[in-house]
Amino acid sequence: MDHAPVGKQHRSNRISASQAVKICLAVLFLLGAALVVTGRRGTALYERSGFSAESSFDAVYRLSRDTDRIWAGGILPALNGLAPAEREAVERACETLVVGELGDGLRGESPEYRWKALFATYLVRGPNLSNSERKRITGLPAADAALLRDELLRCAADEGR
Repeated sequence: MDHAPVGKQHRSNRISASQAVKICLAVLFLLGAALVVTGRRGTALYERSGFSAESSFDAVYRLSRDTDRIWAGGILPALNGLAPAEREAVERACETLVVGELGDGLRGESPEYRWKALFATYLVRGPNLSNSERKRITGLPAADAALLRDELLRCAADEGR
């Protein structure tokens, strides 16, 4: 019987230290290459998306500036021109609209903040209310709503009115 020495047979199945290092380096190289490839792909997708942090910041800044300007020059003077009972009714309508649009998160905020949030929301995406909610908020019966709509159309056709 011809048997190989036990030490040599056991030794031939073992990986040498230099081979283990080479295998680890090859695995690390493949992981690094995969990281570079996915990074480049992600960068290309980001560039194709058209998103720009600078233009986004600029848009938010302009929206904030325009909202402050409209508040000071349009909304606040209109609110101040209302009788106290009318202003209270308008504030309640604003509260209802804010809750309908943005949830309960703004309930404790100042009226100015609620009006600005409502204005900015409508400016960005428009109102998100059903007709029944609008009628309930304004308190107009169906016949009055039709008269109001007709009057608004006449006013739109004759801007001097």
